[in-house]
Amino acid sequence: MRSTPVFAWATGQLDNIGDSLLRRPYLSALRKVGPLHVWTNRAPASFLTGLGLVEGEHSDTTFGGWYRRAWRATVRQPVVLALNAGEVPVSRRGAVRLALLVILGAAVQARGGRVVWMGAGVPDSDQKLLSVPYRAGARLASAPSFRTQATVRALGGTVQPDWAFRLGTDVNDWVGEEERQLLSLVMRGDRAAPSESWIAWVRSGAENLGLEVHVVVQVERDAARGEELAAALGGHVVQFASSDHAIHEAKVRSIYRRSLITIGDRLHGLIVAASEGSVPIGWVETSTGKIAAHFNAVGLEYVGAREGWSSSSEPLTREWVRGRERELRTRIDDARKRLISTESALAVDAVALKQNEGSRR
Repeated sequence: MRSTPVFAWATGQLDNIGDSLLRRPYLSALRKVGPLHVWTNRAPASFLTGLGLVEGEHSDTTFGGWYRRAWRATVRQPVVLALNAGEVPVSRRGAVRLALLVILGAAVQARGGRVVWMGAGVPDSDQKLLSVPYRAGARLASAPSFRTQATVRALGGTVQPDWAFRLGTDVNDWVGEEERQLLSLVMRGDRAAPSESWIAWVRSGAENLGLEVHVVVQVERDAARGEELAAALGGHVVQFASSDHAIHEAKVRSIYRRSLITIGDRLHGLIVAASEGSVPIGWVETSTGKIAAHFNAVGLEYVGAREGWSSSSEPLTREWVRGRERELRTRIDDARKRLISTESALAVDAVALKQNEGSRR
């Protein structure tokens, strides 16, 4: 019985390790279904290391080439078409792409294959006409699941944790409080600089907790903001010194493993920190709700509770942090179990596909 080829869309921002690492568990789960054929949109090798592609897996640099290859395979046998995880914004170009994938997806289903869409987030849009192909893609998917409640309301399906929660150190192996001597910041550079009162709040928190400030640059374009914050707080900046995503991911994880808390508005900075046992806090004045939407999905409502507000009246104490650490341990373990269940469902679907193909031959 032949294996079931999987045609997976896995493009992302090339200077953002969050965009590669969140897709790695998704591709790993899909790999259990069959051999991967991945559209990566001319991504360099430095990005592909973060995706974790293995030897022999095909990476298409153009949508057209990948799309034609998928059509040829669909004509010959059942295949799986996997739509992108991560953020999939509504746009004119995106709507055209989704419309083409809906046409392909209908053919995939007609030939006994499956359409999969798991772990995406589609931001709210008032472009109702452009949203039509996105809703159609969700309806085609066999068990669509999305990383925010807002996306589920718009497209249907169920809520699942962001795939990035699947990674990181096992909760039973997290180091204790006594080994966590850092307060990490992971901040966007494309928004207004934090206010003096916010800087003072972070400084006070570091002093109260006896922590050294490290500013982690998890997205290369945030480098200047990282330097500014490190200078303002007398801390150390962890720059994006290597463009290789796997190398830089390992570096920032080593920082988060030594961090008692991590404060910021970079979503996957906070998720990676949380996966290493650092208490994530999304209380940044200029943040717009993205942090809350994704952490609420795993039951960590406190993370985004003061997102977009001034936090200067909320002191950070050891007692508060200890309470959040206990909650974090439970919620991360639960999120991983949910994602393992999602992987298992894909594996069961793969068996059904092979049986279906065998009965057709």
